[in-house]
Amino acid sequence: QEVSLYRANPTTGTIRKILTERDDTWLDLQPVHWVSGGQAFLWVSERDGWRHLYRFSSEGGEPELLTPGDFDILSVEGVDETTGLVYFIASPDDPGQRYLYQAHLDGGAGVQRVTPTEPAGTHVYDISPRGSFAWHTISSADTPPVTEMVSLPDHESLRTVVDNAELTERIQALDLSPTEF
Repeated sequence: QEVSLYRANPTTGTIRKILTERDDTWLDLQPVHWVSGGQAFLWVSERDGWRHLYRFSSEGGEPELLTPGDFDILSVEGVDETTGLVYFIASPDDPGQRYLYQAHLDGGAGVQRVTPTEPAGTHVYDISPRGSFAWHTISSADTPPVTEMVSLPDHESLRTVVDNAELTERIQALDLSPTEF
């Protein structure tokens, strides 16, 4: 119900609390993402009623909301400090579908969806350490997974790695009714 984050200096031995997070019921902790050479960090919090991403100074103080809106982020997928972007997964319109979004590390320009609108489904990403490329896998209840390499932030498909074409043909030959939830 309470967690504190401390900053320690191993040379001097000084320790200073820079963040305390409290909740009456449950804290769902996510990894801390350090940015700006350790001068700031990204922290997932439900402090405003939604699960959002905040940027904190490592010196403490008030956080900056990076992901405003009436939705929960599910996970932070990557940080690209060169372009000033953080990538995260959210499903604001349909909890059965997951999409990649980006926000600016400086809090400007709001949140933008990176995943194309089609095809609908669950999108899974494995983003490269520098944030320029990602393995993107799309699947749904009616279609097998397809994996491709994409560039970011434009989401341009560079190469299909697994297309599952044979399995897709076999499923289509069954002439099944579309799945409804």
